[in-house]
Amino acid sequence: MADLAEELTEKWTSAYPEYADLWDPVNTVWVIGEKSGLRVGVIPFMFTSAVIIGRLTVQSWYIDRWCYHDVPAAIAAARAWAGEYPATEPTGWHRHPTSGRRVAEDGTPYTEP
Repeated sequence: MADLAEELTEKWTSAYPEYADLWDPVNTVWVIGEKSGLRVGVIPFMFTSAVIIGRLTVQSWYIDRWCYHDVPAAIAAARAWAGEYPATEPTGWHRHPTSGRRVAEDGTPYTEP
């Protein structure tokens, strides 16, 4: 039986073949580039996908993340991210777990009741 990294590689590169060249099969993340000496990547979660920043290795994962509705939206945001971290952040996200911030579909900030 294949190990988990191999299973995830098969699953996600099959689901999104247009991004297969960005996939890091060792650390199971789409690597988009670097900011401030850290790697910028995208990972899928159960209900969202996220732009993440950090070392992005098995030993040292991410230090910040921004949630998006799907993988293509997260990859587009990561590619378009201008500026250095932490002075800037990607745009178009709906949740920033680190700070607790959320953004409505129309782009207005809100907090849960």
